[in-house]
Amino acid sequence: MFAWLLVPLLIAWFRRKSEVLRIYEDRVSIEKGLFTKSYQEYFIRDIRSIDVDQSFWGRMVGIGNLTISTAATVEADETLQGLPNPKAIRDLLIAKRQGA
Repeated sequence: MFAWLLVPLLIAWFRRKSEVLRIYEDRVSIEKGLFTKSYQEYFIRDIRSIDVDQSFWGRMVGIGNLTISTAATVEADETLQGLPNPKAIRDLLIAKRQGA
């Protein structure tokens, strides 16, 4: 019975370890995967919109989803799930976009 309580925690841990978001002066780098890796690079100047989605419980604990849309390609939407403080990340990206 106790093992069922650990399953959501293990899933959350694997998701957290399998996605890395890095923000540089001129680009955003997203690395996904735990065993196999996928890398995306988006230039700050190409970002069209940054969306934040938070559930009620997500707002209570300070986590949410961040979706970055770019003008570089038609289907260039990247969603990162379960990020801590996604509004601060959005604000940082907007500040970098305005400075670019």
